[in-house]
Amino acid sequence: WSERKQDPVKIMESYYTEPVTIEELADLSGRSLSSFKRDFTRVFGTTPKQWITQRRLSRARTLMLHNDYNVS
Repeated sequence: WSERKQDPVKIMESYYTEPVTIEELADLSGRSLSSFKRDFTRVFGTTPKQWITQRRLSRARTLMLHNDYNVS
């Protein structure tokens, strides 16, 4: 399974809303943790943790603007 590397973009888009660790994301992508972080940073220009935080904040903002949701 780890011999088949998965696209880190697809992995991140699929799991950013889930309570998953960076180590688990690396495993899902078929990479070591250091390889995953290196490949991810090359593709996105930021760390996986920073990307997840920004993506979640962006989604929350969108939900609040287009629905009747509030901060709480």
